[in-house]
Amino acid sequence: GGLPVTLILTVLAIGLGFPTAILLALARRSKLPVIRLLATLFIEMTRALQLLSILFIASIMLPLMLPEEILPDKFYRALIALYLFASAYLSEVIRGGLQAIPKGQFEAGEAIGLSFAQLQAKIILPQAINIVIPALTNTIIVMIKNTSLVLVVGLFDLISSGKAALADPEWSSPSIETYLFITLIYFILCFGFSRFADRMEQRAKAPAK
Repeated sequence: GGLPVTLILTVLAIGLGFPTAILLALARRSKLPVIRLLATLFIEMTRALQLLSILFIASIMLPLMLPEEILPDKFYRALIALYLFASAYLSEVIRGGLQAIPKGQFEAGEAIGLSFAQLQAKIILPQAINIVIPALTNTIIVMIKNTSLVLVVGLFDLISSGKAALADPEWSSPSIETYLFITLIYFILCFGFSRFADRMEQRAKAPAK
């Protein structure tokens, strides 16, 4: 039962966090001081905290601050924590890609009359994301492994379910087999995603026919 929790949290946190990370990266490079300041504060404050600290706040502090009627379920609390964490870290990776784009690309897009949204969507962001595919891959793999920390909010992920199974007297099994099986699943997830990202990078570098 822990594998679906691990997969759902990973997919949702990264799937929701990636678009948010793009907006945060653009906001941090904005010429508007207020937007740039707010984005910078969010990113730096989130990155200054360990994920375990954010999960602890979601598990212990949030129930103290919100009425029970509007308190999110522990699954959603863990998801929000992972989403915020992923957004902050992915935004800095994407910002690094944006900074690597030559200034002439921006000037050329403006010269042909593209709006800011068209310039970013058609010229800048595709190049920036291609540049940082290895760094994005590393960050996402770290997120996959970090889902094991959701035990703090009372969720049973893959590792927690393995420990619970070992504690069941009706299913006695050597612990090494259980942990090797869990390791194999994490290896398949991380290695499979790294191969997928490597293929994307190779396709991005391949000359157009």
